[in-house]
Amino acid sequence: MNVQRKISINLIRLSTIFVTAYTILMKVGLEIYNMKLIYKTVTNVAGMNYRKEKVEKAFGLMQSDETNNVKLVREPSNPYDHLAIKVYLEGIFIGYIPKKGMKQLRKLIQETNIIIKAKATLMYFDINKDQDCVIFIEVWEI
Repeated sequence: MNVQRKISINLIRLSTIFVTAYTILMKVGLEIYNMKLIYKTVTNVAGMNYRKEKVEKAFGLMQSDETNNVKLVREPSNPYDHLAIKVYLEGIFIGYIPKKGMKQLRKLIQETNIIIKAKATLMYFDINKDQDCVIFIEVWEI
């Protein structure tokens, strides 16, 4: 096979890869663009008083009083609550989304066609007590 033919074959392969990558990016972009906000709430984190050292460590890792480094994780194996949602702040487990008043969120998080965006803010509700953590949650349908 001559050099010119090898170059042509490689160019065809590269253009195929480029078109495939472009198609994937466009599809992902359109899916993101077509997302629909289906639920929004604000809640505290339950059980932080049982994890004081972890909570202090997570708060210490935050660059300011707010962070988007929040992860909500289902815990179906929880023996007390099969709909439990764990809260991770800066990668550290600090507590749970409370049961009370969060029925809709607890059901939505079971869905597979959603994206959850969460932001944590540190607040003092009582000057004589430790900081509390408030979570702003948005659930987007994709």
